[in-house]
Amino acid sequence: MRRPLALLFLLALAFVSQTSAFQVENETPDPVELRTEVEKMVRETAALIPTLSSTSNRVNGYLKLADMSWEIDEELTWALLGGAAEDVKRFLAEIDIETNRAEAARVVSGNRGRSSGLRSKTNNAFSLRKQFVSTLAGYSPEQARAFVRETAEMFTNAKLIERALRDNRNLETTIEKKVAANDIEKAIELGTEKLKKGVSSDLTGILSNIYRKDKAKGQDFGELIVERLLSEPLDPGRLWIVTRFFQMGLSSVDQTVPMFDSSAMRSLTSVISTAVLDPRSKYTSLPSAVLTALDRYSAGASSRISSAFEERRAARENSRRNRGSAPEGTSAGSTDTARMTRNEARAAANQEREDLGRLYDAVSDGEASSDERKSAIAAAKDRILSVDDDRHRYTNLAALAVRAFKAGEPEEAQSLLREAEMYLRPTPKDRSDYRAAMTVAHAYSTVDPDRAFTIYEEMAYRLNGVIDGYVRFAEYSGNGRSVENGEMLMNRYARQFTGYFNFPETVVLGLAAEDVERLADLSDRFDRPEVRAHTRLSLIESLLKATEEN
Repeated sequence: MRRPLALLFLLALAFVSQTSAFQVENETPDPVELRTEVEKMVRETAALIPTLSSTSNRVNGYLKLADMSWEIDEELTWALLGGAAEDVKRFLAEIDIETNRAEAARVVSGNRGRSSGLRSKTNNAFSLRKQFVSTLAGYSPEQARAFVRETAEMFTNAKLIERALRDNRNLETTIEKKVAANDIEKAIELGTEKLKKGVSSDLTGILSNIYRKDKAKGQDFGELIVERLLSEPLDPGRLWIVTRFFQMGLSSVDQTVPMFDSSAMRSLTSVISTAVLDPRSKYTSLPSAVLTALDRYSAGASSRISSAFEERRAARENSRRNRGSAPEGTSAGSTDTARMTRNEARAAANQEREDLGRLYDAVSDGEASSDERKSAIAAAKDRILSVDDDRHRYTNLAALAVRAFKAGEPEEAQSLLREAEMYLRPTPKDRSDYRAAMTVAHAYSTVDPDRAFTIYEEMAYRLNGVIDGYVRFAEYSGNGRSVENGEMLMNRYARQFTGYFNFPETVVLGLAAEDVERLADLSDRFDRPEVRAHTRLSLIESLLKATEEN
């Protein structure tokens, strides 16, 4: 995906609190300084990626950075893609040699087994091939097709040749989808072909692409989807797709040319209502936005559906009670008692949220005086602390602090966050402890960014030891999904360590406004190069995403 970095120049308008006469506006990051720093981060990361030992880490790093560097330097993007291409081809060649060698050894030994390590490595190599083709197709479909042919012809092992040719068909579909994302006529052609086979989830993305590029053509294609839905009975298990289309229609209903016109929305409402009200249906809920909006297109639809849901839930509850009835002569009602206890606890929690919500609203009341706001803050704090649960306390104190700061009470906000820190473990032991520290640090990014930086830096320092232990254990246990060539693979397993630095928009902009260089240097707090590279990629992505949304 190509992110328009030019939007960074609009950042001066990006990080402003919700408008209100009394609110304190957060400091705005300098857009020119931020652009310069992001470009510097991109180039430094581009130099760091080739030094990584793991092929998987290098390829994933190249591809992720390529998608983020296009608006900065197209030549750099192509260089990154070139580096990824060479690594993927080298990896595939290694797999070919190792597979031939392993098969020869099995012939000599008579052992027909296959190394799980080689199987895992082969799967990884083909996965990297697929990832690279998918990314390259977004820039040059012809080069992507050439790469598919070239890499398939590299193999000498019969089984790998067979697998490559089988994968080639799927890769061609991937390339077609990428082409369709950039070419509206191709998108319509691809969508029409898919529609012949029925309405599938793929069509949501295709419709979005068409509508984004040409609203009129998007509406026309939306009508084709609705016509297909009306042409055949809906599989109950596919209702979620229809509700997704309905939600997409709702999001564009105020546009001059909506994705679905009122007639199409009425048809979607009819499909949803028919499926839900069918006596054989087992549905007991719909997304609240969908349920509420159905009445716009069919009077009374939401109430009829809600009544059906209530009847089904009641029938289900009665069935549970009957199954939970104790045999004669035993202690009856234990299941019902436990269920009542859970329901009471849930009701109490809901009431607590409602009460806190009213106090939060009082804190944010633009017509209130400072004394009235402070009184509401004190009342909310007392209610939060009345619950004997540390997680409840630090989470809600942090949320209250942000509201207090935005309401023009910075001293109260500082005090609340200092108290929230009292409920954190000084030396984090597990994932929950790190999440707790992150929650408070996120709030500090608005109230006191300098303190937020300190917490994040301490988290990175302590995570170094955890990551080293994780890598050593993975190497000891032979876990090839977590470690490659002495490096932690920066995949979904690594997010448990690096995910703390994939900042939300308000956090990353608050930190950037305070000290953009210190923000960039957060990644250097990590000892391992693969973690530094991955964290830098996350920071760049967070900054670009925040500027896109503004």
